[in-house]
Amino acid sequence: MGIEIVRITKIKEESKHIRTFFFDKRFKFIPGQFVMVWIPGIDEKPFALSYENGITVQLYGEFTRKLFEMKEGDCIGIRGPYGRGFELRNDSKRILIIAGGIGISPLIPLAENAKKKNIRVDFLVGFKSKEQIIFLDKMREFADKIIVTTEDGSYGLKGYPTDYLKEIIEESNYDQIFVCGPEIMMKKVFDIINFKIETQYSLARYIKCGIGICGSCVLDDKGYLICKDGPVFYDRELIGTSFGKYFRDESGRKIFFKF
Repeated sequence: MGIEIVRITKIKEESKHIRTFFFDKRFKFIPGQFVMVWIPGIDEKPFALSYENGITVQLYGEFTRKLFEMKEGDCIGIRGPYGRGFELRNDSKRILIIAGGIGISPLIPLAENAKKKNIRVDFLVGFKSKEQIIFLDKMREFADKIIVTTEDGSYGLKGYPTDYLKEIIEESNYDQIFVCGPEIMMKKVFDIINFKIETQYSLARYIKCGIGICGSCVLDDKGYLICKDGPVFYDRELIGTSFGKYFRDESGRKIFFKF
């Protein structure tokens, strides 16, 4: 799949360091899939689609700084969508979406699809502070119930989503759970749920080619490629992998998570 040149039609500031970039091209995709975004002379990086014509980006590093300098009317290159997205069962009656920070962005289109199928959607989301909350209005469009946590207690419940997860799943009858956010948070979710409810996780690794050739995004021990076999994985697929243990940087060096 070749690169398509698209024009930025709108830039929405979601929070101080997060923006959504809308394009003049709509992509047919499964929520959780990603596209490779190319800025000539800079680099190419993966981003999950938060809309059929948009990506939501957090300012981090040289590439995103350059992207944040771009204006409406500027052009970038896109190829994709790639990877495996979230799989929403037709027989599901109620689902729980768990997100941390910008991890909410690929889960919004999933919630929209669920509501179209008359599936009840509950959100359990966490942010550092009130100022960093994003997509609350979109969550309200699709949610039956929203629980927001902030680390500093400036909005909603104080703490992390995982502080309240055990009680929530004990009180509710969920058919599926979908998770995206920092891997430390996702590993805690993994340990709490412990296969009691079918759960899917969206993982992030260093992705270079996006199509399963270079091997940069390998999930060690089972050899999964995040760009091709993921980025979404079922809970049992993650048994015996490096999930929650470490990831590899651009040089291939192991970076261990600190809990």
